[in-house]
Amino acid sequence: MGKKLRFNVGHQVVCRYGGAEGLKGGWCHGTVVKHWWCSCNCRRGRNCRNRKPYQIQLDNGPLIYAPFDTDEYIQEPIDIKEKKTSSSLVTHGTTTAHHVKLKKYEAQLRMKESVDEKFAKFLSSELRLKVGDRVQCKMGGTGIDDSIWEHGFVVKTYYEEDNYVYPYSVRLDTGRFIYAPIDHEEIIKASDLPLPAGLLVEDDDPLFQVTSKHDVECAICCTPMESHHDDLMKYQPCCGKDLCQGCIHSTCIAHSDDNTPCPFCRTPLPETDEETVARLQRQAEKNNSRATSILGTYYYSGVYGLKKNSSKAVELWLRAVELGSTTSNTFHSLGLAYGSGEGVEKDLVKAHEYWQKAAMEGHVMARYNVGATELDSSPWRAYKHFMIAAKGGEDNSLKKTKQGYLEGFVTKDEFAETLRGYHKTKSTRSTKQRDDAVAHEAYESKAEMARK
Repeated sequence: MGKKLRFNVGHQVVCRYGGAEGLKGGWCHGTVVKHWWCSCNCRRGRNCRNRKPYQIQLDNGPLIYAPFDTDEYIQEPIDIKEKKTSSSLVTHGTTTAHHVKLKKYEAQLRMKESVDEKFAKFLSSELRLKVGDRVQCKMGGTGIDDSIWEHGFVVKTYYEEDNYVYPYSVRLDTGRFIYAPIDHEEIIKASDLPLPAGLLVEDDDPLFQVTSKHDVECAICCTPMESHHDDLMKYQPCCGKDLCQGCIHSTCIAHSDDNTPCPFCRTPLPETDEETVARLQRQAEKNNSRATSILGTYYYSGVYGLKKNSSKAVELWLRAVELGSTTSNTFHSLGLAYGSGEGVEKDLVKAHEYWQKAAMEGHVMARYNVGATELDSSPWRAYKHFMIAAKGGEDNSLKKTKQGYLEGFVTKDEFAETLRGYHKTKSTRSTKQRDDAVAHEAYESKAEMARK
């Protein structure tokens, strides 16, 4: 049967932690959570060749194991030992071997407390460099490689990895990410070398020349619409107009019968999915680029009775571009297709190009995607994209802008300006009819779920 283990599951213990070779490392408090733990999870218990007598949950977080059931690796805490140990441990001025071990353990605890104090002081101390600073870092290696310094910029301070916290995470000009183990001139120092071309926003870059135009306006109320939200706007294939849900909802309320006409041209709305698709196809056959793009979206999503066909969708979107479509939704959709590889061979470069075209046409979700793809290579450009998209009312971009402000890539004034632009855009696009339409859709959706 073998030797019985000394500690039961749930027992409070102290374990040697930080490397088993040569019994290096300090002592940490924890709780026994499992007997005869093995990494292969074979459930053979002590019969497994990889078994360890204890698995311990440390008080400071990580799960570890004790390789042997001996005092060199796992012991009772001092306070518990003192309760169990009688005063006869030390008699006639003679110290027992067990008491010597306790004294050694107390010294180790004092050493660990000293390390913890230094670590707390490190976290509360002021670092010499901040996020975005241009730096040069000494690269590791042996011999002549030790003298190699590479340039980069700080992307994060107090970088955490594998339960360790490092003062800096740095992106080198080569594209590689490294960390600086200590904040010292011999490891990392400020650099006067300018950033490589393409990392910063150029004043004459057409990608950042934002215009005040809106992609789509409702043909009735002439209020700007968020073109990337199909649930807030609808293309009318009967007359080829884009209408907001607010105007459509108001017309439906005015006509309580089933013969609700198109709010713009007064043509009766289609009663079936087949009729909706047929009207759209007739518009596409007349080389209407908008209708062609919308039809591609229907095929891509597999709605209105159409079978999902990503290849057909990409073909229609490319046809819409040939017909002269400058609608940002078309470029954004092509970017999604090339980015995911649906209906076309995956090509991230082409996806990025289409998203850029859509962003220049005012598509805020496409601009967010451009920023997300550039975040690692050029955070300054990426956060500029996020700020522009946030001013256009894009929610995720506002969150990213806040992150950039906290990390130091966005100034306080830029963040405040972005917030004001975000709220202004949201208020400009809001009408009572649209709010009523959204509330009605939410009510209908909840009622439908209740019926199911």
